[in-house]
Amino acid sequence: MGFWDWLRSLFGKKDEPEGQIKELKDKISRLDDELENVTQERDQFKWLLEETPLEKPWRYDEYENHEDDLFSQDTKDGILGNIDSTQFPANCRYINLLVVGLFGSGKSSFINTAKTVLRNSGEISTIAAVYGEYFDPLTEKLHEVVLKEFQDGKRLRIYDCRGIRADRGIQSHDLEKTINGFVRNDYRYNPENEIDENDESYRQNPVLEDEMHGVLFVADAEKFKEIENADIAIFRDLRQFLIEKGIPQRLILTKMDRLHLCKPDLRWIFKSRQAEERGDMATKAFNMQPNQVFPISNYVQESVQRIPHDILALKVIKNILDAACEYVEQR
Repeated sequence: MGFWDWLRSLFGKKDEPEGQIKELKDKISRLDDELENVTQERDQFKWLLEETPLEKPWRYDEYENHEDDLFSQDTKDGILGNIDSTQFPANCRYINLLVVGLFGSGKSSFINTAKTVLRNSGEISTIAAVYGEYFDPLTEKLHEVVLKEFQDGKRLRIYDCRGIRADRGIQSHDLEKTINGFVRNDYRYNPENEIDENDESYRQNPVLEDEMHGVLFVADAEKFKEIENADIAIFRDLRQFLIEKGIPQRLILTKMDRLHLCKPDLRWIFKSRQAEERGDMATKAFNMQPNQVFPISNYVQESVQRIPHDILALKVIKNILDAACEYVEQR
């Protein structure tokens, strides 16, 4: 007997209302128990699947044939050496990068991580203000950090700014003016109004060295599914602005160490099914190429450097630095 036939048969018994109700309640209770058991079983299988490594890494790079060496000291030293030997464009003393992200996405922590890995002293940098998950953001100004000094006074500079959020984040026009070099360091962003041309922090005639030569979007991989569509729309509008100007851009996925397989050992990041899933989601949401998306784990609670953290951060720094230099050379 089908469900609806069974239900009609129950209510066809006019003389047993109490019995009908009791039988319905019992049926509901049994179904609830079955649903709970099925849900538990599903969650167990899902956990087992996510804890099972991929047969092949989901991200291939120049070390794909040397998997055992991917997170080695030699690999780290090699990337650091490549960064040290970067040839800056003759027409610009500085390469400027802007970090853009939602509140709490880890953009300030990334700046600390980038400073840590390039300084490579063993100590964790805290040069950029970082706030806790349940506190108001500390980054309200445009904050310049010199990541590295090269020969002949050349510098790699990175800038932090107020976070993006549709209801109280940085104004889109302020972001565009910051990228174009009109906003001076230490300007305090107003979420209600964009910068005025008469403001003392407004630069009237910016030159190439004042502009941003690369933009790093930052997103929380652990909470990526929770990002509002309105916030994604802000990212996409800014991406279109950058595309039209030819400015290189990359997406950094932070907090990868909190995902399955990565939590105990970050060296499993490219065999993690959950990490692969978040990478695919980010690629589609931001409409980026896979080689423009970089998974990392920021230094937040650590007190010493770790090679996997260092290498993941160095790879994105090297990539955006090369792209930014090429962009400046073509100006």
